Amino acid sequence: MGQRPDSFDFPRASELSTARGEEALGCVGGFPQVGCTDSAKPTNSWGFRIFFAGCRNPRDWMIGVEVARRESGARDKNLGKDSVMRLAARLFGYSIASTLFLVGSAQAALYGDYIGSTVVFEAVEDQNGLYGAPVVSADSLDFNPNTFEAGCPLNSCVSELVDDTLTFTVQANAGQVVEDILLSEAGDFSLSTFVLDDLAVTSVSASVFIDILEIDGTAVNNINANAAMVFTDSGSYQRAFADLGVGTTSNAWTGALTLDLDSIIAASGLSGQATRVTLNINNTLTAYAGGAALAFIEKQDFDGLAVTVVPEPGTALLMGLGLAGLASVRRNRH
Repeated sequence: MGQRPDSFDFPRASELSTARGEEALGCVGGFPQVGCTDSAKPTNSWGFRIFFAGCRNPRDWMIGVEVARRESGARDKNLGKDSVMRLAARLFGYSIASTLFLVGSAQAALYGDYIGSTVVFEAVEDQNGLYGAPVVSADSLDFNPNTFEAGCPLNSCVSELVDDTLTFTVQANAGQVVEDILLSEAGDFSLSTFVLDDLAVTSVSASVFIDILEIDGTAVNNINANAAMVFTDSGSYQRAFADLGVGTTSNAWTGALTLDLDSIIAASGLSGQATRVTLNINNTLTAYAGGAALAFIEKQDFDGLAVTVVPEPGTALLMGLGLAGLASVRRNRH
């Protein structure tokens, strides 16, 4: 949390303008701090003025954000009363522990097994507890996270990286095989710029490691692959004051990935179809806010669907003929 991703080009402290009225009493980032104390102007290690830190109560947060919106001339429909209240509540919540960024340690969550129509999702585990407990529908696991988010400077930071790892095993029922696993997720982002040199950036990424443990019910080793989820706009979203001026850009994002297990098995030089598979899914959200900008991104939904089929009758018949031939050979030897 609060890490500085190498993929972003961060402005130096010397590049951040100090001529935005910050020397005025109760004014940070060029905007009046109604109801906030003069101590509301700490500076973090990268030289960025922490936005709206030190207000005494939720109403002050709301007024401070509203004044900032009004004074900036922003008229974006996405920065209306509801957005202001939501932003104010989050800002105040983060200020309770300290005017600086403090976050409690994440805790792993073991959700257990979930029985689908033709598969069982075993040992569903969430490393940091951000996905939340899933619900199962047919052969699909559905997660609806409500705390998987990254935001700056909402969390009194210039940059924030939040990630979590989800693992589970897909076990096909007797007589079933798993052909494909479909993964999808969705969320939204909000980027606001107010003054010159503001830059807001968010991103989402997901890497998947898949390990096939059984083929046609027989245990196997070292049949695995890596893949990356594909996101709208390549998973990177930004807004710069230099390009768009004052305002807010808010939108939804989606990601999807299809894992073809038959192809993974064929690439290993083996034949047959998967009956037991383990997935390890690492998901990362990042937010960066330069100047007085605001950047926020969250994950709202994650789904994993196992596509299972009954082996084709022709395949079962060939297996039966093979067994019959073997029995005939054995009888002839006697």
